[in-house]
Amino acid sequence: MGFFSGIKENFRKSEAAAIIQGLLEKQAGLGFFPKNDPTPAEMANKLIQVVWDNNPGITKSSILPHKISLASVGLSSGVIAMDKSGNRDILLALNFCLGQIILEINASGDRMKLNAIDLHLIDKAQGVYFHFSEN
Repeated sequence: MGFFSGIKENFRKSEAAAIIQGLLEKQAGLGFFPKNDPTPAEMANKLIQVVWDNNPGITKSSILPHKISLASVGLSSGVIAMDKSGNRDILLALNFCLGQIILEINASGDRMKLNAIDLHLIDKAQGVYFHFSEN
């Protein structure tokens, strides 16, 4: 991996984490997500890093996924992890944030220039959202 590709990857991860962090901070302000342990920033960075680590194909592609598709799959991974750990409160907060992203994609996705990888990631995230919204 070249020097500049590493910078580009870190920038994209930061963009995606910032989306999640903003949504979680709103949830924290309403009392639906803890303000610390983990903080919204810590949770956002961890979720994006998990996506990055578990999807090595992302870094091998010449085109990185859009920040919003990374954020959506990061949140969906968090929803699944919170379900497995039994942390229903954080699961609900993460799923609500995921729903907000899905609404944004549905409203503005045509202007986002999403590629096939993005659409695949978003489709996976939507499946998680709808599964946990029904239960």
